[in-house]
Amino acid sequence: MSDLLAFQLSDPEYAIIVLKPEHQEPLQMLFDKCADYIMLVDGEVVSPNASEKIFLERPPGRSLDDKFLYGLVDQKGEIVGLLEGMRHYPDEET
Repeated sequence: MSDLLAFQLSDPEYAIIVLKPEHQEPLQMLFDKCADYIMLVDGEVVSPNASEKIFLERPPGRSLDDKFLYGLVDQKGEIVGLLEGMRHYPDEET
């Protein structure tokens, strides 16, 4: 996965961090807090290892080097949002 930060926030209340495997526990807490949203979007309950899986999931033909995971953190350092990106997906022109 890439460690590149390509943007900044102008809101001092929040920051963007690169998510790494050591963020799995706080990321799982976010998923658990957003269980209703996950049910609405994915149609399933939050997996107890959802935060582990998000670091490994990728579309066919893409590598983990193409994947970007960022966390939106508040002033307390709590992850309150997730941004997932995939380079050159769904095709090499995007």
